[in-house]
Amino acid sequence: MPQMFAQLERATASDDPLLLIGAAEFTELLATGVHDGSARHDGPFVAADCGALRPGSLGRELIPAASGGTLFLAEVGDLPLPIQRETVVLLEHCLGDARVIASTRHDLPLRVRAGRFAEDLYYRLAAIKVVVPARARARPPGRYSAARRAALERFEREYCAGILDDAGGVVAGAARRAGISRQMLHRLLRRYRLDRA
Repeated sequence: MPQMFAQLERATASDDPLLLIGAAEFTELLATGVHDGSARHDGPFVAADCGALRPGSLGRELIPAASGGTLFLAEVGDLPLPIQRETVVLLEHCLGDARVIASTRHDLPLRVRAGRFAEDLYYRLAAIKVVVPARARARPPGRYSAARRAALERFEREYCAGILDDAGGVVAGAARRAGISRQMLHRLLRRYRLDRA
């Protein structure tokens, strides 16, 4: 998970497409966190279930709605091939002012080799790739918005406490282990009242 946090921190500072590889319950939570920490945080966060997209809806409805913000393509591996081709064209020419984050639970390179996923779409979406570790994929209970917030807070609190213990309470060492800046770790420690000052 330290590698995942380091990659997410870099992704937050970037505007390149991001591909999150893992279970849907946690990848949308992470995508929201990347959007909220990015320069686009004041813009909309628009999520689309790729398995339910209709032809033309991406260009007509979703991209305009996400202008100035982030378009999250959930389970992009479920896109039908005709919509994959449409998505390639939109990403290449017509996306407009929206950052794209996609997620998948599938092995997309394997699907590319099997002819089930467009190779050019994969490479456009995977400018930055982040693999979500299996132990970070538990499904949170309860209402979605509250569960998402609670799951992220629990995950961050437990991770920060563990990495700080592993580093013997030394913040600089914990930040190195986590692959994040000391400033970011200090903010998290203060947020969860884990700072030992």
